[in-house]
Amino acid sequence: MTGPEGEKFSGCWEVDAVDEPRSFTFRDGFADETFARNPELPESVSVSTFTPVEGGTRAVYVTTCASPEALQTVLDMGVVEGTRSAMNQIDALIARAVPPTPSAPLGGEGIGATTVSG
Repeated sequence: MTGPEGEKFSGCWEVDAVDEPRSFTFRDGFADETFARNPELPESVSVSTFTPVEGGTRAVYVTTCASPEALQTVLDMGVVEGTRSAMNQIDALIARAVPPTPSAPLGGEGIGATTVSG
């Protein structure tokens, strides 16, 4: 992740549960430059769920921080901007990876937009 002042933060995930193709749960933490977990920065728990809808899939991402202070720390580090940037790349990645079909033609038509509110 790149913070609002251009600082770089490495991260790591530890996957706790997978219910393919419906959901997965993971712990999301920060790491040092060797990708070893950094226990001095907050860890959060994230649940990603995927539900079929007309013409595509609805993806819902919920992240829970351990405390208001942990949330404020990651907000100050630029997590909203970083997440928005990452999420807004998903449609283009899927459009390139999914072969064209009548319900999901190449170019992303039929794939719902992803946004991050904040």
